[in-house]
Amino acid sequence: MKLSRFFELVRRYGVAADPRGGKKNIAGYADSAILNGSMEADVRKILVGIDIDTPELLLADRIRRQSGLDLVLAHHPQGKALAGLYGVMQLQVDILRSAGIPEQVAQGYLNDRKRQVMRRLSSGNHNRAVDAARLLNIPMVCAHTPADNHVFQFI
Repeated sequence: MKLSRFFELVRRYGVAADPRGGKKNIAGYADSAILNGSMEADVRKILVGIDIDTPELLLADRIRRQSGLDLVLAHHPQGKALAGLYGVMQLQVDILRSAGIPEQVAQGYLNDRKRQVMRRLSSGNHNRAVDAARLLNIPMVCAHTPADNHVFQFI
């Protein structure tokens, strides 16, 4: 399967599991992205992890050399997806509202949380792992909200 097709399926199944239900006009999630690699790269063997950083990428490189590896898939966002993390936080208002919390209260909570996240992320090196993947020539994808949507449905 091509990397572009793989990521399209991640997006499509993430939208299908979106807890907001009827919002099928979702184009994607800012916290999920192809971080490194050619859209035409063939993907057959994937290393999956929650937090992928330089040490895990070095392990991926070793695995690739010994037994083959085509892609690293991280749950938590890195690079441009990490920088856009608070862009997807708005969906939490919809979830809280569906649980009976007034929208104004949910929005107030979310605004406070967005500020906390923004302050925490503003000083971070968002591209450290992405740069390592690029230097090692390892395709890398992160899928945060699509995975969270499936967990939400499961629980």
